[in-house]
Amino acid sequence: MTSLLLSVCQCGCNQGIDNRKYYKSKYLKGHNNRGKNHPKYKEGLPKNGNYRKIKRPHHKFAMKSGYVLFHRYLKELRHCNL
Repeated sequence: MTSLLLSVCQCGCNQGIDNRKYYKSKYLKGHNNRGKNHPKYKEGLPKNGNYRKIKRPHHKFAMKSGYVLFHRYLKELRHCNL
């Protein structure tokens, strides 16, 4: 008996897709909005309220979790480069 799984999900989960339908699908149901394809994707940076965070555990403004607010980090970089 041959396998009916003709392709692999393109979201990165590598699960098989049963393409016996009248059209070929690149994704499993619900997998096409993961990662960069999701409408709320923000360059992969976690958020703290409305602020983005960046992982810098040894920074002087780092929180206990090791994250620094991204706008503070950018301001410091701009100030040091003047």
